[in-house]
Amino acid sequence: MINMWRAVPDRAPPRILAGSGRSGTTWILDALAEANELRPVFEPLHPSTSAIGRTWAGRWLDADDEVPELAAWLEQVCHGAFRQWWADYRVRTDRLRPSTALLRDRVAAIEFARRWRKLWRQRRTGRKRLRRPERLVKLIRANLMLPWLARGFGARCVLLVRHPGAVVESQLRLGGDDWAPVDQLGRYLADPVLGERLPPAYRAVASELANQPASAAALNWCIENELRAADYVSAGVPYVHYEHLQAGDEGAWSLLLASLGLDQRPVIEDLRRPSQQAAVRWDPATSGDWSARLDSATAARIDEVLQAVHARLYRMRDPVPLLALARSGPGTV
Repeated sequence: MINMWRAVPDRAPPRILAGSGRSGTTWILDALAEANELRPVFEPLHPSTSAIGRTWAGRWLDADDEVPELAAWLEQVCHGAFRQWWADYRVRTDRLRPSTALLRDRVAAIEFARRWRKLWRQRRTGRKRLRRPERLVKLIRANLMLPWLARGFGARCVLLVRHPGAVVESQLRLGGDDWAPVDQLGRYLADPVLGERLPPAYRAVASELANQPASAAALNWCIENELRAADYVSAGVPYVHYEHLQAGDEGAWSLLLASLGLDQRPVIEDLRRPSQQAAVRWDPATSGDWSARLDSATAARIDEVLQAVHARLYRMRDPVPLLALARSGPGTV
């Protein structure tokens, strides 16, 4: 497949920040966008917001796959006249429609009002960002297509990885249809390409533990971050660990910036600004509190999955990465 961006020398390659949901991608997206005057594009592959998202979210793609429909759509996302309520304002329009349930459920009515306030706030603060010419695209449903995004589509890609305990704890705590790990695992297993390439250890976990939300969420994390590790590295997609960025590690920040072709590291004020996906008083310096919120039974289920699939990046008992693949250096993209 021809790398379209190398064939157009006057255009910078697209910049893509990938990661599992609840890995800190929103924090990094917004901090980098502010520091480098970029337009942040928020999760355009969300399956609830477009037909493309419903077709391609979570799909396995190899570097040489031919997917012209997806490539043309991503070209618009990265450089074209792309607009989308979710990607621009981070509000789902299907959740802004009133229903009779609001008359009966006070909690639902309060949540409905909160969503409209959020839309007003996002539109007011986001107009200036939408006018910025260069973009940074955040994708949390594209890990399995990173080899294609980097090689076939020619994007500068980074995979942001966070401790599976933190990710699973956050997903289970938030719940709802956005974070339904058993359903998500079912979608992964329904992908015929992924189904063919799933190792026996993963199959065993899926068949024995997939009906347990914590186990399913942990296996989803492994599928998204561990399963294609060799493919990511060979495609020039570096791992950058959330924990290293949080600690202010110079090597991790330099790798992140170099891999995305950016110059400006976020200032401390932007890093301490709460993510749109986080609590108002959120502070990256205290984000390790997930371990205190995780009960022992859930931690044991996550640990069981990590051990069963021979996970190499993290162990439950260690809050920092075991194998810093980020240290292998930025790949060429």
